[in-house]
Amino acid sequence: CGATKAQFDSTVGIHPSAAEEFVTMRTVTRRVTGGAKPKTSL
Repeated sequence: CGATKAQFDSTVGIHPSAAEEFVTMRTVTRRVTGGAKPKTSL
């Protein structure tokens, strides 16, 4: 496969049933742009 441990460490695990949703999304429902940052009280 040629992947390094560092590359595996930088990945995010996705449950197989959730992964199906990612690969079957074909239609854009909304776009997220880099607009105003949300106000937080943290």
